[in-house]
Amino acid sequence: MSMTTSKIVEKLLSKVDLASLIGERVKLQRKSGYTVGLCPFHNEKTPSFVVYPRSYFCFGCKKSGDAISFVRETQGMGFVEAIKWLASKYGVDLPELEETSNYKKEQDLGKKLYSALQHAHIMYMNNINLPMGKEAREYLHGRQFSDKDIKEFGFGYAPRGKSVYEACRGLGLTDSEIIQASLSTGSSGRYYDFFQDRFIIPIYDSYSRLVGFSGRALSSEVLPKYKNSRETPLFNKSSILFGFYKAKEAIRKGESAILVEGNLDVYRLWKAGFRGACAGMGTAINEGHLKQVSYFTNKLYLILDGDFAGKKATISTIDIALKVPDLNISVCVLPSGHDPDSFILEYGSDGFKDLVENHSLDLVDYVVGEVLKGATSLEIPHKVSTSILPWLSRLKDPIQRSYLISRISDITGIDAGELHRQLRFVMNSNQGYTGLKRKVDQNVQEQKPVKKLTIELTPLDREFLANLFLLSSDDDTTTLIQRIQEVSSYIRLDESWSVFIKEIISILRQGGSPSDSEIYTKMSSYLDTRVVSFIQWVQKNIKAFTGQDRKLAIENELKEYKKRYYQSEIEQLKMQLSSNPEDSLTILQSISSLNNEIKNL
Repeated sequence: MSMTTSKIVEKLLSKVDLASLIGERVKLQRKSGYTVGLCPFHNEKTPSFVVYPRSYFCFGCKKSGDAISFVRETQGMGFVEAIKWLASKYGVDLPELEETSNYKKEQDLGKKLYSALQHAHIMYMNNINLPMGKEAREYLHGRQFSDKDIKEFGFGYAPRGKSVYEACRGLGLTDSEIIQASLSTGSSGRYYDFFQDRFIIPIYDSYSRLVGFSGRALSSEVLPKYKNSRETPLFNKSSILFGFYKAKEAIRKGESAILVEGNLDVYRLWKAGFRGACAGMGTAINEGHLKQVSYFTNKLYLILDGDFAGKKATISTIDIALKVPDLNISVCVLPSGHDPDSFILEYGSDGFKDLVENHSLDLVDYVVGEVLKGATSLEIPHKVSTSILPWLSRLKDPIQRSYLISRISDITGIDAGELHRQLRFVMNSNQGYTGLKRKVDQNVQEQKPVKKLTIELTPLDREFLANLFLLSSDDDTTTLIQRIQEVSSYIRLDESWSVFIKEIISILRQGGSPSDSEIYTKMSSYLDTRVVSFIQWVQKNIKAFTGQDRKLAIENELKEYKKRYYQSEIEQLKMQLSSNPEDSLTILQSISSLNNEIKNL
């Protein structure tokens, strides 16, 4: 880069509407005079990502930066590439921008590969209209795609031979460059086309750039049946959702986001009016796929072919979904023998719409149901013990674990308290795990040793937890519960206490009082011994917590938690000032923002 780099960056950033740019990927809102949202760089439930006019900062993961760094982080671009992308997006002319030699080499190669792919695509589309493409046309007509569809969707045909290789050589590309575009294969001067005797489908990335092809064999002699371009500098199949370049705009306008398995399924859905459809590239669903969708909607329908649904139902699917918590995923299993293409051809778009909207299952319900499929009543506890609890023990978020236990309890009929107890045993010990009982005998309670109150709770923690435990079912706690959940990320307590809080909230929502002897006795059968010891301490010192407005006390304690959290963050930011002087403006803005938050408490 030349010496004018800082001036180039300043000129560009002065034209960028940062909130608008980030708002394309993050749902932002105004709160306490600031623009905030859920951080796109880590999972969180309470917004801690703040967007200022020229910078952003996350109080959770400490990510900060400007428009250029945001584009680099979210789109995987280099510094110069991000500058050029922003300049093009906002119409900023940067003739003074000088390119590094490495960047220029990458750009030159990229241009050659894009040109080669586009030239090959033109050849494929021309071929399908020639006599050589008759079989491909007949195949598509048999799948009820018209000549108009063939043209609109850019379908083509790749004949046997090396016509594409020779055409690329004619464009001035080297053998290495043609191979890097995944248009040819071979060695030692003997090269031939990568796609042979195949019906061709173009593949675009999310920015509508042609990056590769998918080919279906038209003859049983040609193997494999389906073949995608190799991994190239332009094409990474694990990061691409087929058809998303068009689907995202439809989703933005309110269409349902639908994820299917096959490329032709996407086109069939588009033709039937479901323009929010996209597909994986033959790889398993990953976090990147789900995040792409979550930038445009909070609801996704996962459509599984009837014949393969069981194979897709793995616990790992839930693991991935939990990493994108703001995306609600429902699963729809098609009747046996059908994929979306064949189902719509038989039942029409109305039939597909009804199936998706009225017969879909929540992802957790579906996957757990598939894991337990075929098990008898006596076998279910064993499957939960051997398949589900070990998986739950690996989840780091106690709130997610508690939520999933409640769901699994509903599905299996196993008492949630027993699930909590056995899960703690799995997490704390590798030996002696005896498994689950189908039902817990309510008349026989496990005896736990009572310990003195020698726990790590601060005075604030004790006051808050005691007041929460002593809340009455007669109190109107709806608003207070919502406040507790909003502030939960500022309450730094370990898993045992988080579970305790979750149990109290659940009891209050059901109209119960946590301190009622019957409810407390049941809780004692599965809560941590530290928690049981604490509750007994509260009951013994009950007079210390009487005669006060308990709801008001809890509200004040929540404010104190937030205040202490902000003060801790300010101290950390001050420590960063000396080690990161180049980020001093962003850090000082963040400190000022936090001080204002404290004043507004």
